Amino acid sequence: MEYILTGKDMKALDRYTIEKIGIPSLVLMENAARSVVQYITDKKLFRKILIVCGVGNNGADGLCIYRILKIQGVSCDCMIVGDEKKATEEFCIQKKILEHLSFELLKECEFERYDAIVDALFGVGLSRTVTGIFATTIQKINAANAYIYAVDIPSGISSDTGEVCGCAVKADRTVTFGYRKTGTVRYPGKKYCGHLLVSDIGYSNQICELLEFQRKYCTDEDLKNIPKRDSSGNKGTFGKILMIAGSEKYSGAAILSCKAAYRTGAGMVKLVTHKENKPIFGRAVPEALSLFYGEEEKDFQEELENSIQWADVIAVGPGLSQSKKAKELLECILNHYNGKRVILDADALNLLSQNESLKDKLSPTMILTPHLMEMARLTGKNLNEIREYPEETAMDFANQYHCNIVLKDAVTISTDGKELFYNLSGNSGMATAGSGDVLTGILASAAIWKLPVQQVMALGVFIHGKAGDLTAKKYGEYGMTANDMINKLSFIGTKKLV
Repeated sequence: MEYILTGKDMKALDRYTIEKIGIPSLVLMENAARSVVQYITDKKLFRKILIVCGVGNNGADGLCIYRILKIQGVSCDCMIVGDEKKATEEFCIQKKILEHLSFELLKECEFERYDAIVDALFGVGLSRTVTGIFATTIQKINAANAYIYAVDIPSGISSDTGEVCGCAVKADRTVTFGYRKTGTVRYPGKKYCGHLLVSDIGYSNQICELLEFQRKYCTDEDLKNIPKRDSSGNKGTFGKILMIAGSEKYSGAAILSCKAAYRTGAGMVKLVTHKENKPIFGRAVPEALSLFYGEEEKDFQEELENSIQWADVIAVGPGLSQSKKAKELLECILNHYNGKRVILDADALNLLSQNESLKDKLSPTMILTPHLMEMARLTGKNLNEIREYPEETAMDFANQYHCNIVLKDAVTISTDGKELFYNLSGNSGMATAGSGDVLTGILASAAIWKLPVQQVMALGVFIHGKAGDLTAKKYGEYGMTANDMINKLSFIGTKKLV
């Protein structure tokens, strides 16, 4: 797992690194500037580069970048924007160095003359709406026919929310320092970053642990945490999943979830569904066991309760409907799950939102997987409020009901109410019918692995996104389907990655 930092986190990290560890701020600044220069790989192909600097520490980084480029013989200019009476100490030091070298600094220029621009106006500390000369400058940067580099974060993007603070630089490439910032992984900030690069400038992960930063994300390295298959195992030891899914009119969601569970490594999957699904399910997933309702049901309840005891993990909801029978099935699971891990998705969530008493049965072994609209129903909050504050919404609900939340969106987040995990895999092609049903199957299998529930959520969502990326690579984001993604889950346990 890698850390994602808020603006507040970044200030705390800087302060601790400088004051406690003893690495001077100017050393960090020099490392940061050199890393930006390193990533301007085609700098000598540009006719002329412009570095645009504010008067804070981000601007000081820009002055340092200008000095390094100039010494390397790169054709470049540097422009300062803002009231230098409000400049930071580091900015003044960097400017004094340039004066000693007799390097000229501009107050205004013609942006059209440059084919590359380095944005160093604002850093992660921006907390106000961009106005005046700064807004005008950003508009000129965006209007210039130039390749744009952003230093740490595109100016005008909130480092905490990814929101555009009035206006923002639309970068082609962003070099961020030490760790990704929340504003670089959440939309619209993510889009404004262009290609994001994370540069190591001397911070230590130990400090992040000491300061108890809560936000993280999975990388390919985390796939190594998936338990290796026991060569002496059998279908029982590889995990038994009970899937409560599908209804009289809906069979597709149940099929997708069961197939995804098998592709993610489950040994056995048993589907509880309506009798109308018997023919199609038998053809689509012949490997699965089944229990059907809707006909003679005198023994059904007993068989269902026996199946609950049989299972290692239970998943409820895909295509289930919100019928009286669906509610009965959900209540049975909530009353008899006996502390096992339970995945609640789709109609199970809609039933929860309609029955407050059922929410009181939630527990720390349960993972709820709402999309934004389902979260609005669960919480009673406005959809726009959830979209603006997804982290707070998910964490508050997880804490209130002592459960775990996977809040699905373009950037899915998951939380146990304490830690927060962002998912950075996946693509827009996954916004297609059935994608969430595939995730339910993946999470059900991942829950078998006996990893902490936080890892199950983060890793399951990451795997889902990786399968989506592999699918897009083959079919394109326009043409891919949920069923295509299931077939790409075969990368699990192999070295075949995007």
